[in-house]
Amino acid sequence: MDTAMYNVIVRRTYLIVTALCLMLLTVTGCESIINSGEGVPDPTTEATVETVAEPAVTEAEAVAIASAVLPDSIIPQVTFTAEISEGQWTVKGALYRNIITQEELGWNDGAGIEFLNFGLLPEGNFRLLVIELDAMTGDILYRLASDSLSMAENLPVVISPACGGCE
Repeated sequence: MDTAMYNVIVRRTYLIVTALCLMLLTVTGCESIINSGEGVPDPTTEATVETVAEPAVTEAEAVAIASAVLPDSIIPQVTFTAEISEGQWTVKGALYRNIITQEELGWNDGAGIEFLNFGLLPEGNFRLLVIELDAMTGDILYRLASDSLSMAENLPVVISPACGGCE
C-alpha cells in the first residue's frame, strides 16, 4: 500500500469516527445534561458579595513611611518596590550598588525586627530591607534586613520617595 492510499484511509476513518461521536453525543449525552440543569448556576439563589475595604494608606505613603525608618544618607541609593496583600503593604528597599551596616541602619534587635545573614556579605552587612505596614493605619508591623537580594525579585512597582511617589 502506498502513502497516498494510506492517507486516504486515515482521513476517511477520522471522518467516520468524528461523525459517530457527534451522533452519539447528540442522541444521548448533551440533551440530558442540558435539560437536567447540571453545571448551570441557579439565578434565583443569592450570591455572596464580600466587600474589601480600600487601604487608607496609598502606595506612595507606604514607601514614605518605610523610608522614614531608614537613615537619610542611604535613601537616595535604595530602589523601593511595594505590593499590598491581605491588608498589609510590603515595602522592599534594595541596595544594588551599596550595602548598609546594622550600625548605620540604627535598628536594634527586638520584637518585629529581624536580621538575616546568608553568608553572602560579612555579618551585619545588608543589601535588602523589608518593611511591612498595616494598610489601614500605616503602623509598622515588621522590619527585616538581609544580605540576599533574591527576596527582592518579582515586585512590579518601583517608587522613589524623593519624587513624591512618582514611578
